[in-house]
Amino acid sequence: MTKRLFAATIGAPIAILVSTAAHAESFQGFRVDLHGGYDAVSSVYTVDGATAGVGIGYDFPVGETVIVGVEANLDYSSVKDEGVYLGVAYSQVARRDIELSARVGAKLSDGTLAYVKAGYSNAGYEGAAAGYGLWAYESGTSDGIRLGAGLEQRIADRWFVKGEYRYTRYGSEDVNRNQAIFGVGYRF
Repeated sequence: MTKRLFAATIGAPIAILVSTAAHAESFQGFRVDLHGGYDAVSSVYTVDGATAGVGIGYDFPVGETVIVGVEANLDYSSVKDEGVYLGVAYSQVARRDIELSARVGAKLSDGTLAYVKAGYSNAGYEGAAAGYGLWAYESGTSDGIRLGAGLEQRIADRWFVKGEYRYTRYGSEDVNRNQAIFGVGYRF
């Protein structure tokens, strides 16, 4: 009886740890993804286009159904506004977008993860104007706060697809960015 009690006392916590690790295993570790989708930049008016990029991240389980992670994304945008206003030709172009963020997710099933994220974005831009014998050019970057929510679905042993909405507020320029992306990724 004492041996059985001892085995149960030692075996139960080990079995719980092993089952928890196996349950959370599908969403832990290093991951990479390729993604693309819709990109809209708004200030006085909205200009939209497409975005595409690559992401890397690392997730680890906290308990049986919660995942915590960090990620970095590098995206390029096709958002461009050009035209002529009062005889002045202008062009404004959104360039690259770098993101560093943290995310918290909840497993909805063995293969489905819903998550929210918050972090930092640094976006590059270029602008030019010409008219009346004058020419001006500006390029720079803007810092912003990014919030997002998404859904990740495992489609094979280590492969997954994801859909994500991102909102970014670039405070000093009073500019907003909305993105809806879809991607495919691999966990190592």
